Amino acid sequence: MDRIDSTLSGRVALVTGAASGLGKATALRLAQSGAAVAVNYSRNQTGAEAVAEMITDMGGRAVALRADVADKAAVDAMVTNVVAELGGCHIVVANAAYSENATLFDLTLEQWNRMFDVVIKGTFLCAKAAIPHMLDAGWGRIITISSDAGKKGGQATGPHYSASKAGVLGLMMGLARQLASMNITVNDVCPMDIPVERWEGRSQERLDSILAGVPRGRFGSPADIGAAIAFLASDEAAHVNGASIDVSGGAILL
Repeated sequence: MDRIDSTLSGRVALVTGAASGLGKATALRLAQSGAAVAVNYSRNQTGAEAVAEMITDMGGRAVALRADVADKAAVDAMVTNVVAELGGCHIVVANAAYSENATLFDLTLEQWNRMFDVVIKGTFLCAKAAIPHMLDAGWGRIITISSDAGKKGGQATGPHYSASKAGVLGLMMGLARQLASMNITVNDVCPMDIPVERWEGRSQERLDSILAGVPRGRFGSPADIGAAIAFLASDEAAHVNGASIDVSGGAILL
């Protein structure tokens, strides 16, 4: 994979949950646009290091950094390392997620708390740790990842997932309002179901049922999400703030 342009040359991006799936595609897309990339992971060290190696192989700069995004000390240390190793922290993509199926009737308090720890608390901690460095640079981009489940309820993900993703949208808008005058924009990308590793084992019947709700007639790809994020991270999106971009093939309309 070759770098295609220098849109983000001189910028440093931190992508959480970037060892696979949407985070991996995002890290690679930002690197293609010239950004140095910190590839965050919690458990999948091998995957994260492979992503970082792919970036360096294309001539970019990258580092794989472990941190549980729900742990403030770990997040603060990670951002410090991003700045020390890559020279700044201008872009944060809060992609780390915790996904599981649970109905209201079997959902435990522990599951509820873990979901909010990763999705809401993790997004907040990563943004808060990076903002001082963005202020020092006089430029910043914070991009959250929500879900159509946060706007219309999830079919199979459980109420804790829907509630946490709706919370991401509220957090994004609150940050966007407070940071706009500081040349830091905050926006969201809202995917529908995207085929990633955790889809393995889904029946064809289930896949056909999901696809029937996509007017475009195809599933989105991780690259579709990476492209939207790369746009929001660029100077071309300088006047986009507090927005949620639906990347769903029109499924959000139904």
